Amino acid sequence: MSDSGDPQSPYVSPLRADDLSHLPPTFVVTAEIDPLCDEQTAYVERLRQCGVRAEQKIYAGMCHGFFQAGAMMPTAHTAIVDAAAAMRAAI
Repeated sequence: MSDSGDPQSPYVSPLRADDLSHLPPTFVVTAEIDPLCDEQTAYVERLRQCGVRAEQKIYAGMCHGFFQAGAMMPTAHTAIVDAAAAMRAAI
């Protein structure tokens, strides 16, 4: 049985998980003008509370989905470079 459509599922809403300590180092790209900004910040804080190395970078003036515009927006390109650097550091 799949719970992928249940909004209470930790697979849908990771903040609802009982334990996040098993997760890998995490880098969260956050757009400043994003309806999910507060939830992303709460997730990073919760990861840290569970002992997970977590970093969040908030990109000023950006809106949800900006990360996909790397070829057209310098800030999006910077976010991609930052995420790649975080991945390299984690592995």
